[in-house]
Amino acid sequence: MQWAVGLELLLLITDPWRIFLTTDHPNGACFWRYPEIIHLLMNADFRRERIRALPKAALSRIVLADLNREYTLSEIAIITSAGPARALGMKQKGHLGVGADGDLAIYNEKPDGELMFGLPAVRDQGRRVGR
Repeated sequence: MQWAVGLELLLLITDPWRIFLTTDHPNGACFWRYPEIIHLLMNADFRRERIRALPKAALSRIVLADLNREYTLSEIAIITSAGPARALGMKQKGHLGVGADGDLAIYNEKPDGELMFGLPAVRDQGRRVGR
C-alpha cells in the first residue's frame, strides 16, 4: 500500500515543483528501486501491468489503475533535482546555470525508463564518476 500511495501522490499532484522524489523518501522504495519508480511514473502501460499483480484487497483501496498521467523527462528532472534544491535554498544545485556546481548525470534515452535511469553516466564537475 505504501508503494501505491507514494505513486498516487506523485501522479495526482500535477505541479512537479510541489512534490519531490529523493533517495531517502519512504514512500518509493530503497534507492536502488528508483529506476523502476521513475519508469512507473513515465509509462502508464508499464504501471498498469504492475498493478494487475497486486492483491484484490489492495486494488480496492487505491486509484492508481485509473491514473493515465505520464511524467516527462523534464518533470523527472524537476522532482528529483531542481525542485528539492530550490526547496532547500541550494542556489548552486538543481540547474546548469551560471554559478551552479555542474554535477551531471547523463542518461542515454531508452524506451525502458528503468533501464535508462538504472545506468547513468555521472560526471562531477567534468570528472567521470559513474558508468
